[in-house]
Amino acid sequence: IILFVYSMVSLYRAMLMKNH
Repeated sequence: IILFVYSMVSLYRAMLMKNH
């Protein structure tokens, strides 16, 4: 389950970085 959360956070961060 932790892996799932980490994956979600990673994706969110990647999207945020891309947006910037």
